[in-house]
Amino acid sequence: MTKLYTFGEMKQLLNANAENISENNLVKGFSIDSRTLKDGDLFFCIKGENTDGHHYIPQALEKGACGIVAIPENIPQTLRNRDLPWILVSDPNKALREWAADVRRQFSGKVLAITGSNGKTSTKDILAGLCRYIDPQAYSTPGNYNNFIGVPLTILSAVQKAKWWIIEIGTNQFGEIAELSNIVQPTAGIITNIGESHLEFLGSTAGVAKEKSGLFAGMNPESNVVIPDSLLHQQIVEEAAAKAGVSIIKTAQLSEKSPAGLNKFRLFEEEFETSIDSPLLKQNL
Repeated sequence: MTKLYTFGEMKQLLNANAENISENNLVKGFSIDSRTLKDGDLFFCIKGENTDGHHYIPQALEKGACGIVAIPENIPQTLRNRDLPWILVSDPNKALREWAADVRRQFSGKVLAITGSNGKTSTKDILAGLCRYIDPQAYSTPGNYNNFIGVPLTILSAVQKAKWWIIEIGTNQFGEIAELSNIVQPTAGIITNIGESHLEFLGSTAGVAKEKSGLFAGMNPESNVVIPDSLLHQQIVEEAAAKAGVSIIKTAQLSEKSPAGLNKFRLFEEEFETSIDSPLLKQNL
């Protein structure tokens, strides 16, 4: 965590009811996993594909959770009747996202968001390495934490004093990237490519392009998004960008000739310039 909240602030932010908690006490840590929870952490009863955090409330309390963010109806009755530190909400998953959105709003640095069918994680790692040359505290998504749970966790764990956050955004359902973009509020973005990913949910590569264009939802007009030249369904992406007022910057594909060909790049925070001469995949470039 990078900013400390009081329980009173959390209660107001999450529109929650709090029981048996001093509103002036600070939330010093959080967890969604009772196995790794530390004494004094706030435990979110997150519901995933295969489990539900409400089942692990006893373990979280045993390890010293300072509070439990839960749905009242999902709390075991044997626990509900006890004077335990509850923060009661309608959806703990949504509460986690709302908290992350508030942390993002208070971050004054730049946020670079990366999405695409392939190459997100490797591109994120390359870009994070470049940003750390400028700012050693630059923070990036750990692993591939790029979904509705992973993105909020990334933001809540980020370094508030960093100049850069590099955040990976993924999806497997229509509307997820747009909602995550509204949380992340990217300063700039990258769409690595459009491919046949999650077609069981998105229907077609055109549907993938439409979903990836959700990246523009949380961006300010005149922000920049980099895409490869000759991107599949490029028209869909460009039309969505124009509607959002976002500027598209195109890069050439490998050795193809293009007016926007990229031979060098420069980081303008400091004097640093290098030629690109590497076996990087085209989505990384």
